[in-house]
Amino acid sequence: MKSDVSLRIVCAVVKYFEYGGMQRTYHRVLTELKDRGHEVIALSNTWDGPHPEDIEVVELSQRSVTNHGLNLAFGQAVQDWCQSKEVDLVVGFNKIPHLDVYYAGDPCYVDFCERRSRGFFYRLTSRYRTMKALEASVFDWGQDADVLLISPIEKARFQTHYDTEDERLHLLPAGIDRDRLDHQLAQSSDRERFIRDIGLDPNDKMIVIVGSGFDTKGVDRLIRSLASLPSELDSFYSLAVVGKGDSQAMGRLAQKLGVGGRCVFVGPRFDVVDFYRHAELLAHPARLENTGTTLIEAMYCGLPVLASECCGFAHHVVQADAGLICPEPFEQETLDGMLLTALLAPQRRKWRTNGARYCRETDLYGLIDAAADFICKKGLAQRSKA
Repeated sequence: MKSDVSLRIVCAVVKYFEYGGMQRTYHRVLTELKDRGHEVIALSNTWDGPHPEDIEVVELSQRSVTNHGLNLAFGQAVQDWCQSKEVDLVVGFNKIPHLDVYYAGDPCYVDFCERRSRGFFYRLTSRYRTMKALEASVFDWGQDADVLLISPIEKARFQTHYDTEDERLHLLPAGIDRDRLDHQLAQSSDRERFIRDIGLDPNDKMIVIVGSGFDTKGVDRLIRSLASLPSELDSFYSLAVVGKGDSQAMGRLAQKLGVGGRCVFVGPRFDVVDFYRHAELLAHPARLENTGTTLIEAMYCGLPVLASECCGFAHHVVQADAGLICPEPFEQETLDGMLLTALLAPQRRKWRTNGARYCRETDLYGLIDAAADFICKKGLAQRSKA
C-alpha cells in the first residue's frame, strides 16, 4: 500500500550476499519499503548479487584485517555518509551506532560468550571489547534505537545484559517466504535424478543441513553424529550440506571419520525445497542461531527436524511436535543418540503431518509487513518533528 508521504530511508548491512537468511530478509524489507512509495538507499560494505530494482545501492568499501574492525569502520562510514545527505531514517541490520531502527538478525554477543565460557583473557581482546561496544551502542539503557526482534529468548538476553527499555524492543512474527516455498513445491522433482545430480547414492537416505557458516551451524557436530550411526542399520544415511562455508575442512573431518563418501557440500542453492522434500530429516545442531528459518521451511515442506535448543525458532518445533530438540549445554553423545532416534522414530509420519499443519495454522509470515509498518511509522514521526 503506497504512502501519501515519501520518506528517504537508509538501510545498512555490512555484507550482502544472495543466500544469507538475514540478507534475504534485508532484501525483502528494501523491496517492501520501495513498493510503498519510499526512496530507499541500500548501504553495504560489499554487495554480492544483482542490485534490487529501483533501489540505489552504495558500497562503502571499508577495509580491515578483522571482522570486528570492519564492523566498526562500516558503522563510522554509515554515519559519515548519512550526515552528508538528507535522510529521514537509518535502519541497520548489523549492530552499529547512531541507528534509528535496528533489525536484530544476530543474537546477543555478550550472552553467547558467557554461554561458551569465554574466560577473563578473552574479554580483554580487541574483538570482545569492540563487539560489546557496538552491541551496547544499540541496546544500552538510554540509547535511542528501536529494535525489531523475532526471538523472545533473545529479547530476554539483551535485557539481562543491557537493561534495555521494554518500550524499545518490538517482537515481530516470523518472516517465512511462503510464496517462494509454494513456487518450488509446485515444480516436479524426480528424487533419484536429484540425488544422483548432487553426488549421492539414491539408495541411501539423505539428511540435510542448510545454512552458511559451517562452524556456527554445527556441521562438524552433524558429521560426527553421522559417523556414530550403527553399521547394522537397514539403510545407509548420507548428508547433504547446503550453504557457504569451509567445505575443505569439513570434508577432511568426514574423511577422517570414515564418512567422506557419504557427505556432499553443494554450496548455496536456490532449489532448497528439493532437499527438504527428498530428505529424511533436517538436522540443525547450531552453536549460535538467532532464529533458524530453515527449521520452519522444513516443517512447511513436511520434513521432520532435529535442532539445537539455542535456535530461536526451536520452540516452533516443540509446539508443532515436528521433531526433536537437542538440549543445552550441548553434548556430542546426546546429539548422536537423538539423530539415531529421529531417523528411526515410529512417529516420523506424525512429525511430518504436524509440522505442515502447524505452518498452515500459525502466523509465520508477517515479518516483512510488520517491520515495514514500524519503519514507516517511525520515519513519519521523525519527519513531523524536523
